Amino acid sequence: MKKTLLLIMLTLFLLSFSQAEPIKEECDNGIGYSIPGRSQPSCQKQDCCCCDQKAHIHDLGEITDNQTRIKIQFKLGNNRGRTCEDRLDIYVSNDTQNWEREGTTKECEDNEKCTDSEYVSKKYRYVKLETDNCYLDWSEIEVKEEEPVDMNSFALILMLIFVFMPIMMFLILFSTFVLIVIFIIKKIGTHNRNKTQPKHNFKNFKMKEKQETLRRKPKKPGFFG
Repeated sequence: MKKTLLLIMLTLFLLSFSQAEPIKEECDNGIGYSIPGRSQPSCQKQDCCCCDQKAHIHDLGEITDNQTRIKIQFKLGNNRGRTCEDRLDIYVSNDTQNWEREGTTKECEDNEKCTDSEYVSKKYRYVKLETDNCYLDWSEIEVKEEEPVDMNSFALILMLIFVFMPIMMFLILFSTFVLIVIFIIKKIGTHNRNKTQPKHNFKNFKMKEKQETLRRKPKKPGFFG
């Protein structure tokens, strides 16, 4: 029961940070665009998942309202056959003209699929992922309305689960044990009273019977008749 309660509370805690369906956007679907795009011979369209691209701009189709978490998946390409490692710079914008840098992904090797995330607390519609040393061969983002985990709230819930819940369970069990003991003591007392009661009544009955016999017994005539 304790494990079930723990799972329910953790599930409710995690669900409380999720408010809407995520928005997914991937390069090469004709929605966003790449830089430099089709100016490179290896890329046949402006929104390109291929080699020789330095950045992808992902279009969410609408401006976000609340704080969001951007989950980023990407794959880097090497520079002319030379292996490389790089990070992606993350920018957001409402109009693709004014960009604000929000953070940087972890370092990733070329030809390796990497995943990272970033919290953004402002409104935006476009997300730009840009690389310096490598090429950005593929990227996909998933934007979800979500707030960072409040560690104070999380610590409070853990304290409630692992400290107060055991105390409450102990108090409930102890109270139940005390009630059972009281009930048993009462039952024993009642049993003892019922056990001694017939003897007491029988003794009283015999005494009354003897008194009645003496009262009814005829008296012997006296000397004068």
